Amino acid sequence: MTRRRQALIAVLAAATLLSLGYLAVRPSNEPEGVPIPIAGVDVPAGAAIEASMLTVVRMPVGLVPDGAVKSVEEAVGMRATVDLFAGETVLADRLSVEATGTAHPGAGPGRRIFALALRAEDAGGWWLSEGSRVDLHLLGTGSDGEVRDDVMPSVRVAGVMDSKGHRLDGTDPGGEAAPAILCLDVDAEQAQRLAITENEGRIKVIIVNETMQ
Repeated sequence: MTRRRQALIAVLAAATLLSLGYLAVRPSNEPEGVPIPIAGVDVPAGAAIEASMLTVVRMPVGLVPDGAVKSVEEAVGMRATVDLFAGETVLADRLSVEATGTAHPGAGPGRRIFALALRAEDAGGWWLSEGSRVDLHLLGTGSDGEVRDDVMPSVRVAGVMDSKGHRLDGTDPGGEAAPAILCLDVDAEQAQRLAITENEGRIKVIIVNETMQ
């Protein structure tokens, strides 16, 4: 559980207790707070907000966070600029009209582009281009000295570049510009696993051949 989620749970618990105390002492003719949308499910960064992702709760005016959106309609169609957790009050400054980050061909909102340097023995890089699929073998040595092989199957290639950052299309194997960088379309958890393996072990690229014979 992340620190942010732990803090969120603590804040929600405190807000619930305060709400119960408020309801116990309020005059019977006083409204039971104001309707405020909260995240009904976890919403990943970059995702477009849909009405089904939100839940409306009544909250005492004094407990409504500054900047909270006041209606479902205000949030629907906007994009989350950070991960939103279920139960979290939706704040306007965590939403954006436009998709955030850099747009990459074929990569959806919130996806990551992981740049992997190709080794000399990864000659298969000649045959790769945008849309190709590869299996990634995450090789490392455990505390017992045994080699660990964690396979990340069928990862989409977002692009291949030479050492100068020029994109290659895979149509000229053996050409003058050698593939040097493999750009991979992954999610946040996969990007973290790749970064750890790149630092502590080795990543072996295996091409998935999907050509129909």
